[in-house]
Amino acid sequence: MDIKEEGIASAYVESFNRQDVAGIAALSASGGVHIDPAGPQTDIENFYQGLFRAGFSYQEATADEACLVGSDTAISVGQYRIAGADQSGTPMEHEGVSAATYVREDGKWKIRMPTAIPKPPKPANRMGNLYSITTNQAAIIDYRAVPHS
Repeated sequence: MDIKEEGIASAYVESFNRQDVAGIAALSASGGVHIDPAGPQTDIENFYQGLFRAGFSYQEATADEACLVGSDTAISVGQYRIAGADQSGTPMEHEGVSAATYVREDGKWKIRMPTAIPKPPKPANRMGNLYSITTNQAAIIDYRAVPHS
């Protein structure tokens, strides 16, 4: 049975959207580690409790590609979007590429190492390294020279 058919990615998203820390932990392999821009997180329950306390409450994720790399190990890549609102009610949203390593423990697939790679934020009215064509002339605008507010 492969990772997509077993539905571990959808079970993870369902647990996340219910803010079910125990459900997420149950899907995690022993010795699992979550990797994100803040670095490796080895206490899975504490990590997700922190996300939920910060106001994140919704996630969408896809496992676009998955493949076995051994009889008890698989990897997948996909996309994710996480959203919520902070303590003041300001909406928060992050999206990016996800990757995961899975291992089979006691006959079931478990998430060993989920990785979140955020897309860079969209620049706000900044034109770094933009080529501007004006009457057959090209000019490079160096982002470092553009005044920042």
